[in-house]
Amino acid sequence: MTNNTHFDRGPRWAPDGSRIAYLSDRDGDFEVYVLDLEGGTEHRVTDNTADDHSPDWSPDGSRIVYTSDRDGDFEIYILDLAGGKERQLTDNTADDWWPLWSPDGSRIAYASDRDGDQEIYILDLNTGTLRQITHNTRLDWWHLWSPDGTCIVYASDRDGDQEIYILDLDTGVEQQLTNNTHDDERPVWSPDGTRIAYETDRDGNWDVYVRDLEGGTEQKVTNNPGGVVGLQWSP
Repeated sequence: MTNNTHFDRGPRWAPDGSRIAYLSDRDGDFEVYVLDLEGGTEHRVTDNTADDHSPDWSPDGSRIVYTSDRDGDFEIYILDLAGGKERQLTDNTADDWWPLWSPDGSRIAYASDRDGDQEIYILDLNTGTLRQITHNTRLDWWHLWSPDGTCIVYASDRDGDQEIYILDLDTGVEQQLTNNTHDDERPVWSPDGTRIAYETDRDGNWDVYVRDLEGGTEQKVTNNPGGVVGLQWSP
């Protein structure tokens, strides 16, 4: 899809599957690009001398949220693709990372180290209300909304290695899904919300496991000596 001598990474499908947003450092720093799959045209949608990272599409495909260090630390921005207008969502001296739209487009979840360690926050785009949803002295990240927007799955190293957790946003109840002495990370919900796939190094190299949330059973689905980095469910 891309062919150049620079790094193109972090692809994200548009909700309708017609475009892909990704990062490229072909102009000397990382910018956000959008590739039209039907026509094959590429468009650079951010243009500054800083690094822009972690693009994510709004559910209607009209906007992209991303993080940028253009003011000296990483903040969250929204770009309107039709008009090119940018809106800065966060403004502090900490790093705000990995913004993700909620399924209904009303909220954005992201990670921030503003309290001294990395926690997960949710920003309500209509009211501007910010809610901190994790509270511990370790690293919480690799968060992702459930398909119905009621839960967040994420990884945390609060017990000394990375495990997978689910937080119910309505009740505040937290469920630990994995418990072993290795690292489990990058959880991804299945489209119907019944399973979670994740990466783990419990067998000596990085492979993908799938956990059934109702029965609690797990299945190893890859066996790759070279390891696996990055995974997504098909629709």
